Amino acid sequence: MWYTSNGIFKGSHCIQRMIAIPQITHYVFWFKTFYMEEAYDNVTVQNLGSFDIVKMSPGHFYIAPALDLILQFDSDGSITQAGFEVIIQEYEVEGQSDCESNWVSIHYNISYTPMIDFIIGPVEGFYWNSIRLVVHGDFYIKMFGYPFYGIINATDLEILFTLLRIPEPKLIDSLILNETLTYAFYDLTTIENNSYIKILNELPENQIIDYFFVTNNTYGLFDAYEGFFEKRISLVENIIKSCVNFKDRQFMPKGCIIPSRDNLIYAEEQDKNNKVLMFARIRYLETKSCLFEHNVIDTKLLSKVNGTLTMTNNGTGEPCPVYILNPFRNGRIYLDSIWTNSAMYPIEIYNETDLVLTFTKFDKINRFSLETTFYRIIVPVGASFTAVAYDTEQNLTESTVNSTCPDGTQKVPPSIRGKWRCLLFYKYNHVFSDAEMLCKQNNGHLISVENGVLNQYIAELWHSLYGSGSFWIGVTNVLDGVWRNIDDGTNITYSNWDTGYPVNNSDYACVHVTNTGVWINADCNKSRPLFVCGVFENENEKELVL
Repeated sequence: MWYTSNGIFKGSHCIQRMIAIPQITHYVFWFKTFYMEEAYDNVTVQNLGSFDIVKMSPGHFYIAPALDLILQFDSDGSITQAGFEVIIQEYEVEGQSDCESNWVSIHYNISYTPMIDFIIGPVEGFYWNSIRLVVHGDFYIKMFGYPFYGIINATDLEILFTLLRIPEPKLIDSLILNETLTYAFYDLTTIENNSYIKILNELPENQIIDYFFVTNNTYGLFDAYEGFFEKRISLVENIIKSCVNFKDRQFMPKGCIIPSRDNLIYAEEQDKNNKVLMFARIRYLETKSCLFEHNVIDTKLLSKVNGTLTMTNNGTGEPCPVYILNPFRNGRIYLDSIWTNSAMYPIEIYNETDLVLTFTKFDKINRFSLETTFYRIIVPVGASFTAVAYDTEQNLTESTVNSTCPDGTQKVPPSIRGKWRCLLFYKYNHVFSDAEMLCKQNNGHLISVENGVLNQYIAELWHSLYGSGSFWIGVTNVLDGVWRNIDDGTNITYSNWDTGYPVNNSDYACVHVTNTGVWINADCNKSRPLFVCGVFENENEKELVL
């Protein structure tokens, strides 16, 4: 389509409707030539399936479903140049599987995320919100904009799908939940390559099942599905973002409610480096005789602050269970200062298979090491139970850490710290560069995060201190587009980007972290109310600059 300056004057406009061609699924269109003043001469396009009107820019490419298009030209000034030429072509973004195996593992990568999503079918389909998926039988892949019939600016958009033929996944174990078997525990790191476990729900429809996940470091390559690979729920790592959550309580692990009847957890590769635990319980049957629902405890959260576990069974029914999920090995976590007021009926502590300890108020229990990953504590009716949890690695050099961190800073546990021993939290509005300058004035830098445990520790500590909000950390790509630590200029070795991040935009060159620990890149020159410094030790006399 070509417009010249002949006969077109100030305030002119014209509209061209493009009728969709049957059997074509999508169009791609762009300026082949553009000889106009972009500030005054506008070319817009609208897809009749959407209310959005998109202004076209030279050098950009656009994708839209094959519905009728309206192409409109407007000029606020006299046209003195040749005009423009738009190319519109068919674009195929739907493919059908053609594979000898009925099982396919799909890996996906996208250079950046405009308002775009994918559906993988054929039945209910999968909304694509992560990096991998297992499907069986025939399937299709569709790409669409948001809203569904919207126009996508596909400039510099690179999408890569890798389809791997795999054997049928192997069933490792089946866990059953019913009115007799009211909970299920499993060490997910025992699931082998391309294998899965099933969680079978044999309960009435009105029963609620809570799922909890605990890890010593990261959540590995585990995925949750509804039914028999019928609908993918989420990466286990992101599962609390993808399902109905319940209220967090102190020392409770991350968890959620998954509404489907039967579920499975699939492992693409066995995780031999971390410990990832899953616990499922029937909420009503587990807590009906108790006055507390927070009866699932993560020892990592409990021991990090030398926390006191307190449980009181003031119910009039049966004894109440308390479940301890321990992702650490070799007795690293231990309980001390153990106490109960129960005289007649003892507190009972079980591991996965056996009764390992009983005691009443007449027994003195100085220390109980957690040697396995799962414990069940039974609190009798009318009894109370308390214990303080300690981490041997954290407390090994605790006095040294306390003595070396400046006043007003937070010590980092030795077991998880990187180069920084001390944290300084600020709650002031600053752009990225000003936040870094203030950290330097306090003998430090914006914090560099070197592992997942440290990342989660900082996020949770921030949440406990200030609640909601996100904070600057010392990561930027402002120099050359490579994400680096600001303290020493080295490339980052760990990241925890939120879905769709990092955004491919040179203005979004600095990183802030939410109180759930996910990373987001943003404009460095926009103030954020919070930031965290890593501070050198042995500066106790140095006055903190506020």
